[in-house]
Amino acid sequence: MNTIRLIRSELRKLTSTKMPWAFLAVLAVLAGINAFAVIAGTDFDGSKAFIATEADQQSLIAFAANALAIAGLFGAIAAAREYGHHTVVPTFLAEPRRHRAVLA
Repeated sequence: MNTIRLIRSELRKLTSTKMPWAFLAVLAVLAGINAFAVIAGTDFDGSKAFIATEADQQSLIAFAANALAIAGLFGAIAAAREYGHHTVVPTFLAEPRRHRAVLA
């Protein structure tokens, strides 16, 4: 099995269930909250930039850390679903080189 077919099958597994769409909705809401924080934290006359103070910079880093945690949670749930739905066995049987299956 070539790499394109592996990636296509993994994308099909991701988009055919509801959980990735729920994570996408959560990420969209968090991005909206961040956009609101940027707009609310910036004066319209240009006198204050969003990351002008140390507290603003820490807030931005905290948002990035939360996004990283959500991405890690998404990856963990996706991997657990592979074993829960028993789709990992056919994947590794179709592609015996595990590194290609894992990278896909």
